[in-house]
Amino acid sequence: MPQLSTAVEVGAPLLNEIISRLDEERRWVVLDLGPARGATIERLGQLRCRLDIADLPARLPELEKVEDPEQRVSLLGADFPPARGEPADLVLCWTLINYLDQQTLPLLAKSLANRCRPNASIHALVEYQATHMPVRPRPVTIAAGNQISYPQDMARQIQAPRYSPRELGRLMPGLGIERTMLLGNGMQEFLFRV
Repeated sequence: MPQLSTAVEVGAPLLNEIISRLDEERRWVVLDLGPARGATIERLGQLRCRLDIADLPARLPELEKVEDPEQRVSLLGADFPPARGEPADLVLCWTLINYLDQQTLPLLAKSLANRCRPNASIHALVEYQATHMPVRPRPVTIAAGNQISYPQDMARQIQAPRYSPRELGRLMPGLGIERTMLLGNGMQEFLFRV
């Protein structure tokens, strides 16, 4: 009998803090690295911002086959919508970092630094306590009250890298770790600054 997938909701204080910063004083540009999710589009649509979506999890199978670092950088940035003179103020990485190896993380950091304005915020969720995670990134969305929601699917699992803040600081040059917070689901919420 197939296992039913249920949604998990958890508070994400750092994401909530970032979203509360997106005031009406100016237009903000948000780059979402996950797939398009209705609830996230609806929530950010209530704010004065442009939302660009670059579904990088869909690129992971292709990315895993590429050996050349320059080709990986090109592939990582290929799905970024054009900036059109507006660099990103906020990047939502969701759980993508968990699925990138130590050779690809610096390339992602470089691609993001090129796409963002100085002092832009980058939000990410890292598997910290769990030893295993789904074989592909979960589609995370912004739920009511700026919580995060994702399907709890235990079907196929792979080993989680469980990156520490120190490792990510070393592996993602050009991005400073502003704050981290351990969430109730065992994930560590990261807020990076370009």
